[in-house]
Amino acid sequence: MSFFGSKSDKPTCGVAWNNGKAQVLCLAADYSVIAYGEAILEPGTVVNSCIADAPKLAGKIAEAMKNATPSPIDPKNIRCVSCIPDNCSYIV
Repeated sequence: MSFFGSKSDKPTCGVAWNNGKAQVLCLAADYSVIAYGEAILEPGTVVNSCIADAPKLAGKIAEAMKNATPSPIDPKNIRCVSCIPDNCSYIV
């Protein structure tokens, strides 16, 4: 058992969003960063970290994955372990 659950051959991808952008981060099994991407959200897509327009947010997450560097993230070849608004991901 690893920090992210059971061992997988697929890269692990996390997704976060806030009022201004969607971000994706893809990690290899050794936790090295494979790719990172972000996309600016249109006003009204997310309001106070609540999804107001799910189709627009989904499109921006797809855009962030497509434009990730150093290479695009293939959504069919990953496992997503977190998909939360970033203001809910902090431990206080």
